[in-house]
Amino acid sequence: MINILKPHEIKKVTHHRTLFFSSDGVCVDQNNNTPFVSFDQGARYFCIKSVIQDGDILIVQGTLSSGAPFYIVNPKALLREVLRRDRDCLLRAIHLVEWDSKVKYCSACGGTIHFIDGAATKRCNLCNKLFFPNLSPAVIILIERGEQILLARSPHFVPGIYSALAGFVDLGESAEAAAIREVKEEVGLNICNLQYFGTQSWPFPSSFMIAFTAEYASGEIHIDPHEIEDARWFSRHTLPNLPPMPSIARMLIDSFIKRF
Repeated sequence: MINILKPHEIKKVTHHRTLFFSSDGVCVDQNNNTPFVSFDQGARYFCIKSVIQDGDILIVQGTLSSGAPFYIVNPKALLREVLRRDRDCLLRAIHLVEWDSKVKYCSACGGTIHFIDGAATKRCNLCNKLFFPNLSPAVIILIERGEQILLARSPHFVPGIYSALAGFVDLGESAEAAAIREVKEEVGLNICNLQYFGTQSWPFPSSFMIAFTAEYASGEIHIDPHEIEDARWFSRHTLPNLPPMPSIARMLIDSFIKRF
């Protein structure tokens, strides 16, 4: 349940676990190396713009004061540091903050929109149109050929990083059809034995990842230079730099490695 707290309501939640977001990232307590702090611990160093109560967690947006005992971390990098039980909570908070910062005006009439108490929903002040957090379904596919896997890199990746192929689901398309199409378009290969692996919310900015494994069927690698700058087969003994945990891309690759 989501509520936007008014100033007089904040006094009741001073000891709640809180995530503090600035425009540059998430604030982390430098003493305990955690982004989860009590509200009163962080609020004294923060110029607050808004406070969202999401269940037992407070999500605060604003500006960190100079000299505060906190440092700011990129949200994606922070996922590697938090305990597994806190990741879903952090992912949800990142998505809400991203959506809240971008969706401020009604696309129908131009009016301002605001959260409705009790839901992750916004309503236009003028025409009452409802807005919901957007999710963009995407597929990610790890292709196997015996003891090899196909990995590729986008020009947008950190230098040296290779990952599984991925792309967005198109209109009127199933996730399975999208996986087959993306592989053919990006590297020119045909695949078979497509198997569901799992899903992951990945709010960078609003993806919902649907992961598959597949087996190589036929074809030679011919990359789409608009999407991929390199793609090749790797054995488990010659793997390049890989995407970090807890991304589902890394889970796919680690699952393959552990089978041998």
